[in-house]
Amino acid sequence: MSNTNTNVPYTIKTNGSITLYLNAECMTVATDHTNYNKVIDALKTGETDGLETLINVAKAVVQYASGQIRVENGVVFYGSFELHNTLTNRILRMMNEGFKFDHMIKFLENLLQNPSNRAVNETYTFLENYGLPITDDGCFLAYKAVRNDYKDIYSGTIDNSIGATPSMPRNMVDEVYERDCSTGLHVGALDYVVQYGHFVKGAVVSEGGNRLLLVKVNPKDVVSVPLYAGHPKMRVSQYTVVSEIKDVVKELDKVVYTAKAETLAPDFEKPADSYPEDDDEPDADDPDGEDEDTDQSEYDEGYTAGVTDKNDGTVWGYGLPSEASDEFKAGYADGYLDA
Repeated sequence: MSNTNTNVPYTIKTNGSITLYLNAECMTVATDHTNYNKVIDALKTGETDGLETLINVAKAVVQYASGQIRVENGVVFYGSFELHNTLTNRILRMMNEGFKFDHMIKFLENLLQNPSNRAVNETYTFLENYGLPITDDGCFLAYKAVRNDYKDIYSGTIDNSIGATPSMPRNMVDEVYERDCSTGLHVGALDYVVQYGHFVKGAVVSEGGNRLLLVKVNPKDVVSVPLYAGHPKMRVSQYTVVSEIKDVVKELDKVVYTAKAETLAPDFEKPADSYPEDDDEPDADDPDGEDEDTDQSEYDEGYTAGVTDKNDGTVWGYGLPSEASDEFKAGYADGYLDA
């Protein structure tokens, strides 16, 4: 399909890629380009003034960073530090999803504290795994499988209770990436940890079995990413356990750690049905039937809060009160997902 009605001539090929002529240059935008849909929309509406920024990833990053990043000969730098494509792509993703750029600045500052150039470069390969977000305090989230008593699976001696921060001297962690299994504290991407912990993806974690944890890692504490298919795990000198996952699904798609609140945005499942209407039937604990009215009211308040948060672009559960009732949470989940 061709079009010359806008001020930018373009053609959409049968494979979906766009070829256009802009500022005396022929450009191609593949379907997997970060801003592909935005480019399509701009061409459809004829509002093409910002097309070059949408297409040119480096230029978009520089413009968004307000001078904190520069481009020289097609290479993107933060100060004197060359940015890896993993970071530039994540910056664009954060831009598109409404995240602030200072998260990435903090991540870079933490990463540059890592004394090992090799570990810095290996960190990129690990972060290319799907669903490992960078947190607002410049760290990243990963997974860990542990025993039912929260001790590590291998030795059964390291405490991984929620809030714990296991650590060991960095010089005791094996930095040789050719060695797959060796000394160090291990964390991983979801698919690897599901396999290692013998979980069933998409299923509820079985009672009495291993536990699936969400952990936060500062990039300065990364020591090695073993040479393993897909680089799904790493050895670190320290991490913090921030939450336990009850359902083995891609939890990181919908959970974001916020250091300011020192908590995780709550992860809720949408109930199969809405909260049941009050049947006005008394029970042993509430002979006057007053609790049912209160519960319904809390559900309604939660539903309104969920709708409001979703419409405001707030991350799922971030605005929830820390002492929210189960009814409020159920209402919030329904409201957020229905908005």
